[in-house]
Amino acid sequence: MGNLRTSQADAMTEADRGIAELERQYQANVSSAIADNDYQRAQALLNEYNNGYTRDLNTAKTLAAYGDFSGYAGLYGQETAANMAALWKAQNPDLAYNTGRMSAEEYKAITGKYPKGYQPAYTPQPEPDPEPEGKGLDTRGMSTILSWVRNAGDRDSLSNVVKQIAQSNALKNMSETQYALFKQQLNDKKYSLG
Repeated sequence: MGNLRTSQADAMTEADRGIAELERQYQANVSSAIADNDYQRAQALLNEYNNGYTRDLNTAKTLAAYGDFSGYAGLYGQETAANMAALWKAQNPDLAYNTGRMSAEEYKAITGKYPKGYQPAYTPQPEPDPEPEGKGLDTRGMSTILSWVRNAGDRDSLSNVVKQIAQSNALKNMSETQYALFKQQLNDKKYSLG
């Protein structure tokens, strides 16, 4: 895999050198035509160069509409193209996800929810430490509360879930271990009880 990346980097470097050489040749030819007072040839060379740039720019615009910023990378550099791609993904998360340019996790980071039809892999939660008999919520009650927290999509939904849990007095009935597990799930979702 490393050899492939090295080959790709070498090929990109060689292509960049070739483009720079063509630009240098154009500039030299235009300068030569001007020095020879051959303004028609100089104008023709400039038009050819500008037509090539305009063609490349139009191609880059067309590709970018579908999330491919390689045309802009050739015109303005890799960093600019990467920034443009990130902005496009943020503005078009559905299209970016459906065309494979964004993972489900990236989609969720931007929109706050998973893409329609996507089911995240189930990650089993560790069982809480057993509590002394008669103290805390039963396993089913605690599991229900934790699943509500885990499945709350956005911050407002999570806030409503916490409010409902508080109103049901479930927080008061939790054991120390259950409460710690509940707070950990909220912390994982970057939510504080305040």
